[in-house]
Amino acid sequence: MTWLSYNNYENCLPMLCLAEYLACDVCKNINYTLFARILKVVCLAELGYLNEAFMNYYKILRKFDLPQILNSGYKMYFTGKYANLTHNEDKINYFNNLPPEDEKNIAALNTIIKLNVDDELKSFLGPNLYYYLQYLQ
Repeated sequence: MTWLSYNNYENCLPMLCLAEYLACDVCKNINYTLFARILKVVCLAELGYLNEAFMNYYKILRKFDLPQILNSGYKMYFTGKYANLTHNEDKINYFNNLPPEDEKNIAALNTIIKLNVDDELKSFLGPNLYYYLQYLQ
């Protein structure tokens, strides 16, 4: 968190990836998983990796790869007919090498603007993480 305060995003990103792994796969904590992913999106956007930031933001809003806690209904790994599902149903492709006003990038920006936070995700987030999620959009 301190590195984010000093705009040291390139050093913060590997630590956030580790924090996401620990929160999601080891501790299985939804709040810390979402917090690590939100901060990771901030770092990716500040470093100029907007396509990766969009994909991670989409992953947060669609509740992909959340830890499975008791009988919450969320699956970490899909099997059977769901095994071939990808994270990008709406196909958000932002081209980092093109300016934002390019017609290829406008479609991705419009898709991100249309995405909303559903009530179930709001219950996981709490007020602080919900504020960060609104900041990302």
